[in-house]
Amino acid sequence: MIKYAKINFRQIECVLVITLYFHYSVLSQTNPSFKLDTQQINKTIQHGRDYLLKGQYNNAMNCAVFSEKRSKEINYEKGIASSLNLKGSILYRHGNCDSAIKILDTALFIAKKLNDSVLQSSLFLSIGNANMYLGNNSIGIDYYYQGLSIEEKLIKQINIQRFLSNLGTALTYQKNYTKALEYLLKAKKLAERSKNKKNLALIYGSLGNLYMTLKKNDDALYTLDQAIKLAEQIQDMYLLIISLNNMAELQISFKNYPLAYQYCSKSYELAEAQQFKEEMASSMLTFGMLFMEHHKYNVAEDYLLKAFTFSKEIKSKELIKDITFKLSLLYEQQLDYRKAYYYYSLHSHTKDTLLNSENSKLITEMNTKYAAEKKEQDIELFKKNEHLQRLELSKRENEFDEQRTITIVIFIGFSLLMVVALLLFSRYRLKKIANDKLLKAFNLIEERNLAIAKNNGLITDSITYAKRIQDAILPAYEDLTKIFSDNFFILYKPSQIVSGDFYWCSSYKSKIIFIVADCTGHGVPGAFMSMIGNTLLDEIVNERKITDTKTIAELLDEKIIHSLHQHEGTQQYDGMDISICCIDKQAGKIHFTGARQPMYSFDGEFKKIKGAPFSIGGSQQQKSKLFCSQTIEYKNGLNLYFLTDGYCDQSGWKTNKRFTSRQFEILLLSIQDKSMKEQEKILEETFEKWKGNAKQRDDILVVGIKC
Repeated sequence: MIKYAKINFRQIECVLVITLYFHYSVLSQTNPSFKLDTQQINKTIQHGRDYLLKGQYNNAMNCAVFSEKRSKEINYEKGIASSLNLKGSILYRHGNCDSAIKILDTALFIAKKLNDSVLQSSLFLSIGNANMYLGNNSIGIDYYYQGLSIEEKLIKQINIQRFLSNLGTALTYQKNYTKALEYLLKAKKLAERSKNKKNLALIYGSLGNLYMTLKKNDDALYTLDQAIKLAEQIQDMYLLIISLNNMAELQISFKNYPLAYQYCSKSYELAEAQQFKEEMASSMLTFGMLFMEHHKYNVAEDYLLKAFTFSKEIKSKELIKDITFKLSLLYEQQLDYRKAYYYYSLHSHTKDTLLNSENSKLITEMNTKYAAEKKEQDIELFKKNEHLQRLELSKRENEFDEQRTITIVIFIGFSLLMVVALLLFSRYRLKKIANDKLLKAFNLIEERNLAIAKNNGLITDSITYAKRIQDAILPAYEDLTKIFSDNFFILYKPSQIVSGDFYWCSSYKSKIIFIVADCTGHGVPGAFMSMIGNTLLDEIVNERKITDTKTIAELLDEKIIHSLHQHEGTQQYDGMDISICCIDKQAGKIHFTGARQPMYSFDGEFKKIKGAPFSIGGSQQQKSKLFCSQTIEYKNGLNLYFLTDGYCDQSGWKTNKRFTSRQFEILLLSIQDKSMKEQEKILEETFEKWKGNAKQRDDILVVGIKC
């Protein structure tokens, strides 16, 4: 009941103010005065801005509607534009950014028509804010720079602190921290000089957010505390809510969870009372982070999903980016990799939309354009002063000085002409000699280039022939089909003509031995190692009939060290990472030995079986090597996967980051309901999409087998 009584009182207060102004306007009709009407409209707009500051949006909107209507009645165009500016500011605070931008664009059109620089500056600020709410960062920053350029030309620079502060905040989102800090410190200095508490509170809040991002927690704590105190003094609910929520995030980083909960609760209560959807979503995101720290994942999930719903309603890309990232971490901790992958994909897409090379380039161009315009103004002023000085100096010159100057110029000009003629002749001779030398050098280079091209052709032909030999040594597809039927795939993509990765298969009695190996290097060096590995495996398994995976690994290690003369103390590291698998259907067992390579299995449950932490071969760690055989149960329908490191190490063309084992495991988990051929297709398409136009870094080999 108390809450309703308070709201009714505010609405009555607003109606009384508007009615009083209307009463004055009726009286003025008996003694018409356009100036009196415009003063009343301007006062109504100022009352609306005061209500907006306190978060009393219904009262603020009543003032905006009344002032717009009255301005249209008396054809007061500046009043119309100012009323629309107030209305647009109210709408984007409530999350109705699209409607706000349309209204503000109309107001800007009127302000440009009136050539009112002060009003244009204010509208550039409002439109920039609305676009930043929507996540249109480059557009918002462009409006800020345009407004700042206008503001700096004004005598009374009312909005310059807001422009600098908002640019600092926007550039923080774009990760341009150096420029962001420069703008914010400049704005802080101006606000302290003018003793503007509202702007100072806004700047302290933005500085706190930047210091949190830069991990300067002590500075962040001080600035956020100042922002909260100032926002409470001036009763700016919007700034207070944002600062409280930022303080809650900071306390989480300090692991002071009770205090973080207090700040977050207060922020959410105020945001809910004012129906600030974006700030409600931000507070719910902070609650989710807090409960994740306490490992209360179900509660955290409820808060994060509610925050995600709110952020989609208000189309806040920044919030969607942060919330989806936290959801992906939450589901990853719960081992729900499908949902983790889904929300991480949403996060990556939104992040790329907000922060891509085109946006960064555009923002840099805007900053350069702004700096260039300012520099042109300074140059123009300097030129004017210089011109006046020259005029003054020319008046003092006498005829004697002019004649003397002319005589000296003629003498110097003749002398220079002679010097130039001699220099030109000398340069002509030197140039002719140099051209002759260049022609000889060019002909020599052409001959050597032709010889190099011929040699390259011979080398390429030799390597291509070597590929035929390497392909012939690999197990034939028909032979593998006899062993595994259609329940397997091999994704094999050498980075060059020949490959350092290879696979090997053999069967003895009821046992199938399958091997995937990654030799040191790729191209020709890797191919030589693969030939050695193939030959040694034929000797160990096919000739000596050894099927124990641990013994195979030990013998292969011993023979490679012997073959390549790799004794301790030598600096020879050539060898291979390998996965050795023995499928014993009769015994119902699968034995695995790995050297720096894992085996993945899936039978309703996803498992990663790691290999030994050292390679086959090499002069290092010879005495400490200890291979072991790991055994799992053989089941029909069990999926086995082997791979070299090329797939996970591939750089993405967009991010220039590795694909990583974690992403590969999430991808494998997501395709378990597909056939082996479909899995191969998805893996290849995902790899090509990730690689894009980037160069393939290493040989690719991924093998899948269904038991």
